Amino acid sequence: MTENGSQPVAPKVAPRDRGARRFVTFTYLVIGGVIAYALISGPDGFAASVNEFLTATPTPSASPSASPSTSATP
Repeated sequence: MTENGSQPVAPKVAPRDRGARRFVTFTYLVIGGVIAYALISGPDGFAASVNEFLTATPTPSASPSASPSTSATP
C-alpha cells in the first residue's frame, strides 16, 4: 500500500525557474521596441514619410499630352 491508502503518490517536482527566460524575452521586447520607435518616429522615419506622402503636392508632368490646354499653334 501507499502512503494515502490506495492512491499512488506522485513525486513532488520542483517548480522550474523561468526567471532567465522571462528576462531574455523582456529584453528582446524592449530592444525591439526601441528599434521600432526609432524607425517609426525618427527624422526620416515611417511617420515622417507618411506625413510627407499625405501632404505632398503633385509635381507637374513632363509629358506634353498631360496638359491639353497648352497646345501649340501652327
